[in-house]
Amino acid sequence: MVYLSYHRPVDGVDASAYRLSETTTMFPRLLRCLFIAALLAAGPSGQVSAGPLPLSESEFFRRLQAIRQAVLQTQAQAPPAVRAAQSNPPDFPIGNPVQEGLDSAALKRLLDRAAAERSDVILILRRGKLVASQGAWDRKIYAMSATKSVASLAVGLLIDDGLIQSLDQPVSDFVSQWKEGEKSKITIRMLLNHTSGLDTHGRGVPYALNAPLVYPPGTAFVYNNPAVDLLGVVIEKASGVRADLYIARRLFEPLGIADWDWAKDSAGNPLIAGELQIRPADLAKIGQMVLDGGVWNGRHVLSKSWLERSVEASQPFDPTCGLLWWRDAQARSIGFTPRLLEAWGRAGVRAEVLDPMRPLVGRPMKDMGELIAAMRAAYQGHPSYLKELNAVLMRNRLQWYEVIELGPVEGFSAQGWLGQFLVVDLKRGLVGVRMRDSRPSDYPTLENPHPPYVDTFDDFPKYVHELAPAL
Repeated sequence: MVYLSYHRPVDGVDASAYRLSETTTMFPRLLRCLFIAALLAAGPSGQVSAGPLPLSESEFFRRLQAIRQAVLQTQAQAPPAVRAAQSNPPDFPIGNPVQEGLDSAALKRLLDRAAAERSDVILILRRGKLVASQGAWDRKIYAMSATKSVASLAVGLLIDDGLIQSLDQPVSDFVSQWKEGEKSKITIRMLLNHTSGLDTHGRGVPYALNAPLVYPPGTAFVYNNPAVDLLGVVIEKASGVRADLYIARRLFEPLGIADWDWAKDSAGNPLIAGELQIRPADLAKIGQMVLDGGVWNGRHVLSKSWLERSVEASQPFDPTCGLLWWRDAQARSIGFTPRLLEAWGRAGVRAEVLDPMRPLVGRPMKDMGELIAAMRAAYQGHPSYLKELNAVLMRNRLQWYEVIELGPVEGFSAQGWLGQFLVVDLKRGLVGVRMRDSRPSDYPTLENPHPPYVDTFDDFPKYVHELAPAL
């Protein structure tokens, strides 16, 4: 779950914004299709081109259909989703859910919902003990954008190792071509909190290095995959080794994580924003280490101070976003702010479209229904304005609203496309992992260019937080 805008039709207009998964706005399905198609076109090295594919539309979909058939054949032999595990991960002691204080009814609700959402793996830990396990915990699955939280941990390790000065160090210290101009103002912090201002319509380091600035650095929150990919350059330049190898040495090895893969761009850089393939049990290890303040099996891995800093609100635009972690909290009220309307204007929304919205600035609204009703009333007599605004916001991946008041933070999560989750609940001593592998029906075809986004278990964090009382 990415706490940003999700657009769905409302009376024929994609005008609603809901907190759902990143796939519709932050990581478009077509982009992932292009990535898969690029694998077919890749050479023996397996490197994936970050630029446009030299494929016609018909050839692209012919290759995509071949992938679909291959995946269907593989999945025909796969075990059913959320089946009972044949064994438990050996890295955790087994705990009885009742003895560990879990609410049996809440656990049943979680597991029933997981099955209904066709989850592949569910793992629940409390106080370091495995209290629920379903699915093939030892089979690698792409973590999608939950990978971003691993990148956040890597930056903390760089700080612990004294390899970067601070989060406010300019990225240009590691990217020489950014020494001049507006990009010289981009800091490491901005890559971590989605305020770099870089264009978001590509992937990989080659794209990120040359991406145009859409907003002045630090002036807008826009979920940004290429900016996070660029963290791989910072990690490599600071540590002297490729980013995935540094993460393996400093994070994976101390946790006993040996079976992982990381897809790379055309220049051989790991795609830090979302292409880590990892076993669910190993993702749970990362969560338990975070829960324990950076310690695993008595060994200090990462500073507790970094973990605390990384899950605080990281910028003034969206209080649910930390440093590549999501803060699990419900918005008590939402609305429009001068800063938000200014960002819309910079993105190209005309003054005639912005002016009717100005009387709504500062008015708290309880939910999206109230917000959309207020927008329709403001645009009464000008229905085309709502369509025009929607088109600009979707094209630029901008938020429809800001959170005015946030409820209590129950925990924090790493979250990714298809409903990949690592939930850490410090209040209750809980770690939850939910993963789902991709299926052919997740991707567009000529016959179905906009497949429905299903089986994502988007409210998995809420179900985890309901499992037990606070310690």
